Amino acid sequence: MNNFISKKLVTVTLFSLWFITGCASVPLSSTEPDKLTVNVSVVAEEDRQTIDIFLKRGFWGQPVRLDSADDALLTVNSGETKTLVAARKDGRYGLKLKQGSFAQRLDITGVGGVNVPPLPQVVLTDKETLENQVFFKSDQLILRLNESSADKRHLAFSVKCGRIISSTNIDISKSARTYSLSMADIMRRLNNSAEADLTGMLPIKMSLVESAIVNWPPPFVAQQLIAKDSTDFFIDTSGFKFTGSITIKPSSAVSLLLTNRKWPVTYCY
Repeated sequence: MNNFISKKLVTVTLFSLWFITGCASVPLSSTEPDKLTVNVSVVAEEDRQTIDIFLKRGFWGQPVRLDSADDALLTVNSGETKTLVAARKDGRYGLKLKQGSFAQRLDITGVGGVNVPPLPQVVLTDKETLENQVFFKSDQLILRLNESSADKRHLAFSVKCGRIISSTNIDISKSARTYSLSMADIMRRLNNSAEADLTGMLPIKMSLVESAIVNWPPPFVAQQLIAKDSTDFFIDTSGFKFTGSITIKPSSAVSLLLTNRKWPVTYCY
């Protein structure tokens, strides 16, 4: 009993320490350099580029706030220097650049700076043929792909079904010029991610994503440096569905074994 109470007190103490240190932000000027982490995210799309950084300290990820608005400066391709805007969440700062403007360098006062690699515009070639179209699980499409110089490339899919938000990625080769897109495979992956059998007229967002991989010196961490192009379409899962397999019995008789759905059915409206 005493041992149980002791463990409970330790758990409460650790939670209290996390609550105190993890929620309250500290100024950048009071943060030890070896405990600082600056997570950087840059997302380039057709009409804009979004920069997001999050400064944190130590194991618990305590938010670190800038001492002044000019402590985080972004240099863009025109040579102009812009200040990042504080988000509602402590320690987070960001900026949205309009089409034609992109980040080249990020500098933080007293910490240092890093060069942002160029992120060439990504174009989803068959976007017009997919936009707002309705497909069935039996459909299979051939996507055309442009040549890529990115470090990595993948297709990203997401769906929202009531309170469920499910997503999945499919890695594709940088040198691939076409990709066979199976709607059945997409649904299998999304169902596995949601741990549900999503049923109905499902709104799917698909993005072609190309990413750069860099090793910046501490405390900077390239969380994601990506360029993408997206489109939306629907998958109609209506109709009778079952999974089956052919089993050969010792008598050589053939029987079809039907199996239950792997996940509970979730209807999307």
